[in-house]
Amino acid sequence: MIDTNETIDKDVLDYKLVTIKKRVKFKKYKCLNCNKEIHSRIPNELKEEIQYGPNVKSLVLELLNEGYVSINRVKRIIKGLSQNDIDLSEGYIAKVQKNASKQLEKFESELKDKLIKSSLLYWDDTVIFVDTKRACLRFYGDDKLAFYVAHNQKNKDGLDKDEILKNLDNKTKVMHDHNKINYNKEYSFINLECNAHLQRDLQKVIDNLDSNWAKELKTLISNSIKVRDEYIANKQTHNDEFTNDFFDEFNKIMLSAMEENRENEHVYYKDIEKTLILRILDYKDNYFALVCDFDIPTTNNLSERSLRSSKTKLKVSGQFKNIDRAKDFATIKSYIETCYRNDVNPYNALIRLSLGVPLTMNEILGEEK
Repeated sequence: MIDTNETIDKDVLDYKLVTIKKRVKFKKYKCLNCNKEIHSRIPNELKEEIQYGPNVKSLVLELLNEGYVSINRVKRIIKGLSQNDIDLSEGYIAKVQKNASKQLEKFESELKDKLIKSSLLYWDDTVIFVDTKRACLRFYGDDKLAFYVAHNQKNKDGLDKDEILKNLDNKTKVMHDHNKINYNKEYSFINLECNAHLQRDLQKVIDNLDSNWAKELKTLISNSIKVRDEYIANKQTHNDEFTNDFFDEFNKIMLSAMEENRENEHVYYKDIEKTLILRILDYKDNYFALVCDFDIPTTNNLSERSLRSSKTKLKVSGQFKNIDRAKDFATIKSYIETCYRNDVNPYNALIRLSLGVPLTMNEILGEEK
């Protein structure tokens, strides 16, 4: 073997946690008249015998709201990482979460203002559990904004308290999963229906009844989306011939659907099929606006992905103790997720939050004030 005097370099990255203990001294004084001892003023954040810095608080918030770790396990994890130097009480951990949520009131207000001014908004909700009872976690947002809110129930009162849908104008497009509450006369926005959900409903009809019309419509939707994608790749925003061809074929399929349903002898699924047919006909403009305007999304998958983590949280750390704790989680999750969607390091954002100066929406979006 001959030494070439050359090397192959390999980098090894590792991580080390070091506990930092800072001692702050406050000068003592003695009164010359009464001999009473006093000391210089101690700020509120140092009133407790032991204080914890912003890095500890940020780690607590990261584990609770991104790792979905339960409070007792957060205590154990941080104690282990610090080699037993930092032993937080569960009460303190809960307090960090609650205080962080309060610090985000201004951020939440700014976020809602941005959402109301959006031209296209996605929203959906899912079931969570609060004190063994079913409750609701709701999402509003887009690829840059994420607003979560928790309620005891899914209803219009909750939607109105969120102050999003009722404040949208008649030019705003809202993508959802055929939630009929969106068609309330008090709302003025444009409704868009998720085609992924429609295709799943069509597949159920195919599985149970083997209906030809459902197969044909499912194929028409899939093929039309592919053709639409080609137009989009060529920088086209619409094509009249494509639109007309789609609705010509759609109308033929729906005539066949009514005929097939009349001849269907299945006692149970016949009614389910008819309900779907009528829904498609009633809301065809909302389902298929995508063939007229190529800027319109085809699905509400963004909302579904945004809410998926809540299911992970329920599996990892279980239910919420009460609705206030669910709301705290939703608020902090809004902050973290909005930062993430704008390439802002969430941990650094949590440091700012722990210092009492959370990032503003302008800072997160990189916009000038």
